[in-house]
Amino acid sequence: MTEDRERVFTGVFAAVLGKPGVGAHEGFFDAGGDSVLALQVVARAHEAGLAITVRDVFEHQTIALLAARAVPVDLTPTAAVLPEVTDDQLAEFADEDEGDVPVPTGWEREIT
Repeated sequence: MTEDRERVFTGVFAAVLGKPGVGAHEGFFDAGGDSVLALQVVARAHEAGLAITVRDVFEHQTIALLAARAVPVDLTPTAAVLPEVTDDQLAEFADEDEGDVPVPTGWEREIT
């Protein structure tokens, strides 16, 4: 499993740093990385299904260490993240009159 993750990070490093052949034990910053590119490593790893943090990139700078640190991400969309809305709630929203919405006062500023 770690070998698969190392392959992912090898591809991520190559893409982000713009140079193929970064060794498994070569430091990200020694290979030309910086803090902005570290953000891209995190994002690309996530897109590939592996979760790491920017802090991980700073503390575990090599492909081998990041591969060992990364955890799988489930990229499958799930309805569990959205609350279930009942038919009664939908009917309540449909019955509301938009004219009854209170307008906040005191913070508006006139544009001149």
